Amino acid sequence: MASKILFAFASAAAASCVFAQPDIFIGSQGLGHVSPAAAWPFGAVQAGPDTSDSKEEYVGDWPHTCGYQHSDRYLWRFSQNRFYGIGCGSMGLAAILPSKDPFAGADALCAEMDKPTEVAEPGYYAVTLKDGNIRCEMSALAHTAAYRFTYPENAGGKAYLLVDADWGVQQLNGLYAFESPDGCFGRRVLDGVVKLQTPETALLHCRQTAWSEIDCWAAMEFSRPVVSARRLRTEDAWRGQVWEYCFELPESGVLEVRVALSSVSIRGAQRNLALEMPDFAFESVRGKSAAEWAKYLGRIEIEADPKTKRIFEAAYYRTLIHPSDIGDIGAPMYSNLSLWDIFRSCAPLQTITAPEKTGEYCKSFIDIFEKQGYLPILHNWGSDTHCMIGHHAVPILVDNYLKGIGGFDAEKAYEAIKDSLTRNHLKSGDGTWGLLKEDWDLLDRYGYYPFDLLPEQIRGRKVVGESVSRLLECAYDDACAARMAAALGKTEDAEFFAKRSGFWRNVFDPSTGFARGRDSSGAWREPFDPKSCGAGPWAENDFTEGNSWQYTFHVMHDPKGFAEALGGKAALGEKLDALFGESSEVYGPSFLHDVSGLIGQYAHGNEPSHHIAYFYRFSDRPGRTEQIVREICTGLYNDTPDGDCGNDDAGAMASWYVF
Repeated sequence: MASKILFAFASAAAASCVFAQPDIFIGSQGLGHVSPAAAWPFGAVQAGPDTSDSKEEYVGDWPHTCGYQHSDRYLWRFSQNRFYGIGCGSMGLAAILPSKDPFAGADALCAEMDKPTEVAEPGYYAVTLKDGNIRCEMSALAHTAAYRFTYPENAGGKAYLLVDADWGVQQLNGLYAFESPDGCFGRRVLDGVVKLQTPETALLHCRQTAWSEIDCWAAMEFSRPVVSARRLRTEDAWRGQVWEYCFELPESGVLEVRVALSSVSIRGAQRNLALEMPDFAFESVRGKSAAEWAKYLGRIEIEADPKTKRIFEAAYYRTLIHPSDIGDIGAPMYSNLSLWDIFRSCAPLQTITAPEKTGEYCKSFIDIFEKQGYLPILHNWGSDTHCMIGHHAVPILVDNYLKGIGGFDAEKAYEAIKDSLTRNHLKSGDGTWGLLKEDWDLLDRYGYYPFDLLPEQIRGRKVVGESVSRLLECAYDDACAARMAAALGKTEDAEFFAKRSGFWRNVFDPSTGFARGRDSSGAWREPFDPKSCGAGPWAENDFTEGNSWQYTFHVMHDPKGFAEALGGKAALGEKLDALFGESSEVYGPSFLHDVSGLIGQYAHGNEPSHHIAYFYRFSDRPGRTEQIVREICTGLYNDTPDGDCGNDDAGAMASWYVF
């Protein structure tokens, strides 16, 4: 059990040291990409609404990667899992939708919400649907969701429920539909089957391929028997089944539904349901969920003005959603690992607030290594997307080891680290995203990634970018590996990784004071504009979701060396002042929404900038850190639904605020 921490913020109107119910709508509008779904800390289930501002079409676009925007009026489904704050949508499986009347057809199946009735608390979500005045409530345990639908206008009569195995928050259209010829984001459900096993039980299986191919099994039980069933969609064989179930309601008008998920098998889903939620007891489930959240949320007390307190509490809540234990009961296996995002602040925060969980998910890193042959990169419901750059399971493993947090075998962890950072695991042209960004032999030969020698293609598209960002992020991983090797007495390995961690100097151009791309002859890429953004391997630009202004400072493991390269402490201070004082326009061949929350060229809306304010500590003006951090806290976070200036990214934005 983590010890309790007190964070005290000076305030003229400090609130009492009691952790109130966090406002979990904060971050659910605009860029935050979070959901008010009912979740369990680090659980597999996040049961909540998938919404749209249109009643004609559900648009699974970039703002809806978590299935929800606070301003939306129309509910399309309640689905059981999602990836909080991420810029690519996935999951949203085993979906349901209640109705007082039979559904009219296979399309435009949605209901208008009575928005003022919407309530969200940790472990609980509720809203009333205008048609039929249906009150929809849901709560969650680790592997299971409980629903209570109250049909007041149909009490004692019939009620209808849509059960949809053709659903996912990432739809056919949207930002990523164009990404690749093989349709990585162009399809969503490969196969979806619903089987009514008994009048009270339905079994589901869905295979989805939005972002990565995943399988989900669900066992669903109803408090009333199904009296009739009708399949609503039969065309398009690659899509999943959609069924309408009809029930006879009791005089209370209440229909309860229990849903259990498994990433392993339908038997696993049935067992999870039997062990975790064996009967219909909605209030009991809600109470258990609230108690579990109170256990974690109560580990921090904060004294602050009311607004700061609201922002802080919501942020801390969001750091406790992922990683998710998607293994069946008794066999934990953590996924939903957005490692490029969380290694910077969320995972380190969890070593303080939930160390019993970080040790568990570090063991899962090793299990994943043994299964797929390399450490996870960006793991999505049990499948690696190979998205983003670096091997950032490495710093998380090293951090937990050096802090003495148990739960995993240190020697096995180091074996996984060394192998992942020295061996190319898959060949060019295999269709993956991130593993083609290793190329350790190229790095060891040149001391950087020559942009003219990058792999020829990924997913049929020419690779021309990210060379500098890849090097800088690998250098940080190497520095972490060197520390663990030294701690384990592996002197030769420690020297190798320490040397390679210094390769950041090979892309630092002293004549301009910026990190720049180089070709195999050593020439700098021309033309060069430090404001020009790159975003992915296909843009002829050397940076990942950012530009040279932001990535030049990406030397988190060697700030003193970086200051020396610039010319000393005063030069570092001047460079930082220039960053925060520069004009804020950004552009380039592949600019993403992620480059947001700008103060000058500092982009707080995306993670590569998150450490930079602290570099003032190594300059001749260390007090500027406090000034800039306070400006970020007060200017770029708010206690409103659109209170995040960028994607929350599985707790990354939130954990920065907590720290």
